[in-house]
Amino acid sequence: MSVLSTDQRVLTCVMPKGVGLPLLRRLSDELGVVTASLHSARGLSGSDPTGMFNRVEKDVLTVTAPAAEAEDLFLWIYREGEVAAKPGRFLYLAKLSGATPFTLPEGVPREGG
Repeated sequence: MSVLSTDQRVLTCVMPKGVGLPLLRRLSDELGVVTASLHSARGLSGSDPTGMFNRVEKDVLTVTAPAAEAEDLFLWIYREGEVAAKPGRFLYLAKLSGATPFTLPEGVPREGG
């Protein structure tokens, strides 16, 4: 196995704070995805009537997947993350220049919690 795979995609979904963790758990539980991470980010968006910037905090879900699986994962996240149905969400898919393959050993039981 090569240390560097060039046939990988990254899916990034930005959504309101608090929405990402349930979606991350579902990716793992329902689809067996183990190459996902979640973090929160904050920034500034627009301005209010006084000219001060509004603070925005978001969840950012990132999934790395083989190209052959990426489109199905994209559609699943789009649908289950309600990207089009709810405000403040967007999703994009990009080709990675390279990624290290990640696999879990066979026969290891899942951790609880």
